[in-house]
Amino acid sequence: MVASEASFTHIVHSVEMSRDGLLTVKGIIKSDDSLGDTIHLMVKKRKSKTFFIVPLKWPKINCWETTVDFNKMDVSKGTWDYYLLYSNEQKYRLKIEDERIFDWDRTAVFNREDVTYGLTCYITEKDSLSSIVYTPTIHFDIQQCGVRNDYSIQMIGKITGNEFTDSVSGIQFLIKQRDGDKQHALPLEVIPEKNHISVDLKINYNDILPENLTNMTWDLYMKFWVNGIYYLFRVHLANKASLEKETCVELHGDEVYQAYLYPTINWNISINLRKLQMKRNIISYGIEDHHIILKGYAYFELMPFDSLDKMQRYIKIRKRHSDKELFFPIDNEELDESGVQDVYRFSGFNTTIPLKKIFSLQESEMDIFDFSICLVYDNQEKERTLGCEEYDYFVDYPLASDSLQHRLKGIRTFLLFTPGGHLKLETYAYALRKMMYMKYQQARTVDSRKDVWLIGERPDTAQDTGYHFFKFCRENYPEKNIYYVITADSPDRKNLQGLDNIITFGSMKHFKLAATADTFIGSHDVEYLLPTKAVDWPNYQESKRVFLQHGVLGRKKVDYDKQYYKYPFTMVCVSSRPEYNLVTKRMGYDSNEVKITGLSRFDRLMENHEAERSILLIPTWRDWIREHEFTDSEYFSKYKELLSDDRLNELLEKYNIKLDFYVHYRMQPFVHQFYGLASDHINIIEFGQADVQELLIRNELLITDYSSVSFDFNYMRKPVLFYHFDFERFFKHGLLRPAGQTFLGDICKDKESLIDTIEKYIENGFKEKSAVRKKKGTIFTHIDDENNERIYDAIIRADRP
Repeated sequence: MVASEASFTHIVHSVEMSRDGLLTVKGIIKSDDSLGDTIHLMVKKRKSKTFFIVPLKWPKINCWETTVDFNKMDVSKGTWDYYLLYSNEQKYRLKIEDERIFDWDRTAVFNREDVTYGLTCYITEKDSLSSIVYTPTIHFDIQQCGVRNDYSIQMIGKITGNEFTDSVSGIQFLIKQRDGDKQHALPLEVIPEKNHISVDLKINYNDILPENLTNMTWDLYMKFWVNGIYYLFRVHLANKASLEKETCVELHGDEVYQAYLYPTINWNISINLRKLQMKRNIISYGIEDHHIILKGYAYFELMPFDSLDKMQRYIKIRKRHSDKELFFPIDNEELDESGVQDVYRFSGFNTTIPLKKIFSLQESEMDIFDFSICLVYDNQEKERTLGCEEYDYFVDYPLASDSLQHRLKGIRTFLLFTPGGHLKLETYAYALRKMMYMKYQQARTVDSRKDVWLIGERPDTAQDTGYHFFKFCRENYPEKNIYYVITADSPDRKNLQGLDNIITFGSMKHFKLAATADTFIGSHDVEYLLPTKAVDWPNYQESKRVFLQHGVLGRKKVDYDKQYYKYPFTMVCVSSRPEYNLVTKRMGYDSNEVKITGLSRFDRLMENHEAERSILLIPTWRDWIREHEFTDSEYFSKYKELLSDDRLNELLEKYNIKLDFYVHYRMQPFVHQFYGLASDHINIIEFGQADVQELLIRNELLITDYSSVSFDFNYMRKPVLFYHFDFERFFKHGLLRPAGQTFLGDICKDKESLIDTIEKYIENGFKEKSAVRKKKGTIFTHIDDENNERIYDAIIRADRP
C-alpha cells in the first residue's frame, strides 16, 4: 500500500553536521499506516538518476534518526536532495519547518578515494533540505612571483580565509598530475600569523617534467592534517597575479615547449606543459591593384616579441586538395594596435601578395586557396591558418573581389571567410569572351528573364536530391526549361544519360542560362549553380532559390542559417514538423519559406527491390582532421581496427555476408590506406565509384556514425547501427535536436559492442526494431513516393522574392 500525502506527514526537528562529513538528521513521522521497515532516507543527486538509500533508526514510536556518512558514499560534485522513501515507491522531500534548528553555517570535508570534497547544507526556497558537494579550496594571495633560474619558480604569499586552517598541522603543497597518479611534494616555508599563514613556495619544473616532453597538466594542492586525517584542498588564486607570464620558461628539445603556472576557469592554480601556441589576427584586408593586402600580427603566446630579429615569419598559400604551395616572407614590424601588449610590439606585419603569383597554381576553372602563417623559431616551424578573431561570415558575399587577365584567360577573384573566420581565395578562370559576356552583355538579358530552372548539387555530382528532382522533372514535365549543371569531367554525368538538358559547368551556355534563369534549385548551396559568385549575377539575387537539402537536419550544427547569406534560400524543403520548427525557430527562416515536402531522393526508396545479405559501412567526416594528420587520427584507427577485426571477419565468413565500406568524399585522398583490408567479404568502395542510393537499397544493415544517410535506411524500414566512439567531441557544440529524435537505431560506443550488435542483427534476419518504427514521426511526416511532386508543387506556387 502506498501512503497518500494526507495520511503521511513528517517533521524534522534536528539537523547536525560534523566537520568530517557526518550528517545526522532526526524527525517524527505521522502516518495512518504501519511503517515498519518500509521507509528509508534517499539521498539523490539533482537532475540525475544517481541516489543512495540510508536506513532509519527508530528510538521511539514514530521517531526516527539517521546518519549519512559521506566518507562512505560514492558521491560526485553537484546538488543532492533528501527524501523519505516509502515502500520503494513513493518519496517525500525532507522539509525543514522550523528554521531555528538550522541556525548554523558549517562546512564539512570528507575523502573519497584520495579525493577531498567539501560539503555544505542549506534550506531551499520551498523549505526542503539539500546539500552541495564541491571542490574545497585554500585561498593563496600571491605577493611575489617569478623565475629564479632556468627552471625554478618562487612564490611568496599568504593563505587566508579558510576555517580549516585554524587547527591544521604539517602543511604541505603538492603537485598532482592531472589524469595520472604521480605527485610531488614541494619545499616551502610556513609562518603562522594572526589572521593568515605566510608561505614561501618553490617549484622546480625539473622535478615534474617527463623525460620526453609532451603536453601535460598538473594541479596544485595543499595537504594538511585535521585530527589525524589528511585532506587535499585545491589552491585558489586569491588575487589577479599574472601567473603565466611571470612563471613561463622555455624548454628546448625536439620541439620547443613552455612550462608555466596558470589560473583555471575557477581560478584554481595549475601548471601547464605545452608546445608553443601561436596568437595571430588579421586587422585589415583587401584587394588593391591586383594585390591582396593583409595587415595583422602573429606571435607565440608568453614569448616576448620585443626585437625586430626575434624570428622569421612567412605567409603560406596552399591550393586546396593539393600539395601546391606558395611562400611569401613578411617583415617584423612595430604594432600600433592598442589591443596587443607592448611585450609583443614587433609582431606586426603589413604585406602585399600579387594575385598573378597565386594564379600560377591555377589548373581548373574553379580553385580555392587557403592562407596560413608560419613562424620559425629555434630552427622549428609552427603553422596556423590565417584569419580574424572577430568577423561577419557570409557564404555568398565576398570581402573583396577583382578581375584581371592572365595567360589569355579572364580570372575572377573573391576573398572570403570560411565559417571559422579563416581567409580563403576563390578563383574562376574562363575564356575572355565569357568574362566579357558576364561584364557587359548579361545586363541586357535581365529584363528578358525566362521561366528557366537550373538544378544541381555540388558542381561535380549528380547522385543526391538534385539529381532525383531533376530526373523527376524531366520525366514528368519535359516541356519545361529545366536544366542540370555539372562539370565536364564528373563521373556522375553517366547518371544523367538520356535525360537531356545537361549543362556543362562554365560553358558559354551555362553563362547565358545563369543570366536568364529565374529559379535555382540545389541540394547544397544554391550558389554552386552559378559560374562565379552570386554578386556577379543580378537575376540570381532576385530569383527563387530552393534548398532541397541532402539530409534531415537535427544533429550537427550546419551553416545554412539565414543570417549567413546575403541572398538566402527563398524555400527550404524539410521532412517533418520538428524539422520545420528547427528551421524556423533556430535558423531564422520565415514560416512561409519552409515546406514540409520530404527529400526528393526518398521516392525511389519506396520502389520494390530485393536487398542482398550485406552490410553497408558509411561514416561521415571529422572537420578537425588535417590532411597530414589523417593516419594518426582516432577516426582512421577506429575504422581500420573495425575492418581488420578477426571476430568481424569470422562473422562475415561464417554467414557469407558482404560488407561494403564506402568512403566519404573528404576521405578520398586516403582511400589507399584501406586497400589492404579488402577481402572476399569486404569491399572498399571509393567515392563516386558506386551510387550511394544503390548501396543503400541493396544492403540490409547500415553502420554509420552521424551521417544523415541513416534516415534513408529508416525510410526503408531497415535497421541502423551507430558507432559513437567520439560523440562528445563531434557534438561539442551540442545537438540541434534530442538524440532520441535523430538516432533511430542501436548506439554502440566501442568496437566490441558494435560487433555484438551486428551478430544479433545477422541472426534475426536484419529486422528493424518496433521501438524505432514508433519514433519515425519525429523524422518523417510522409513516408510515400510523392516527395518530388510535393516539391514541384511548392516551387510552382512560390512567389519570387
